[in-house]
Amino acid sequence: MRNLSQLALYNNSLTGEIPLEITQLRSLQYLSLAYNNLTGVVPSDLGKNTFPALEMLDLTGNHLYGPIPSNLCAANRHSRLLLGNNHFNGSFPFEIEHCTSLRRIILRNNLLQGNLQGNLGQNLGISYLDLKGNLLGGSIPSGLGLWSNLSMLDISDNQLVGSIPPEIGKLKNLQVLDISSNGLTGTIPPQLGNCINLMKLGLRKNSISGSIPAEIGASIHLQRLLLQENELRELEEEFLIHLHLFRTYLNCSFVETSWKVLFLTILVISTSILSF
Repeated sequence: MRNLSQLALYNNSLTGEIPLEITQLRSLQYLSLAYNNLTGVVPSDLGKNTFPALEMLDLTGNHLYGPIPSNLCAANRHSRLLLGNNHFNGSFPFEIEHCTSLRRIILRNNLLQGNLQGNLGQNLGISYLDLKGNLLGGSIPSGLGLWSNLSMLDISDNQLVGSIPPEIGKLKNLQVLDISSNGLTGTIPPQLGNCINLMKLGLRKNSISGSIPAEIGASIHLQRLLLQENELRELEEEFLIHLHLFRTYLNCSFVETSWKVLFLTILVISTSILSF
């Protein structure tokens, strides 16, 4: 099996640990052991000895624990790192910021902890970053505003504090931003309105105060705005005007070509304290 390049054993009933011998598959480029009952740690040499490189690793939905190996992207060819729904602990693998080949990272529902690195560097490749449901603390790094290819950023259900960095507004490709269920404070930065392709903005279950910026209401692609369970106290008049014009556009679209309607706004601001 020295020339094996793809190994897919997902959706079986495999148990035990990942065998060390798998690290000797020198030509392995695609490995999926997702949705089994595997336990133990990921071999530290996984992907280290492969040529040209291990490009996709999917270990989703097992019972794996321990740190995430730091050398998975040593050859800078790894494109997808899918490790969600396990028990991985330790810190977020900051080595990935230097991995320009990575496009999709899913580490949701693990036990990753520690602070997200404040001086996070630029990454032009990663488009999908899902860290939902971990134990990550500290503030949201302003350096994420340099990850210009991001289209989906989900860091909800963690222990993040501080304010939302206005640098996030630099992400022109961002379609989904969910930072719900943290301990965030401060106000909603109006710069988020610069995310011109934003379709979902989730800020629920924080301690965000102030008003909803008019720039958010002007986002023409926004479909879901989730702000419930915060400390918001007023809606800016311009926000309501933009929202009214947007709904008027939708109603006209329904009349003219109801089957071609592209946008549906779901505005959820319940259990906030709002004044008009």
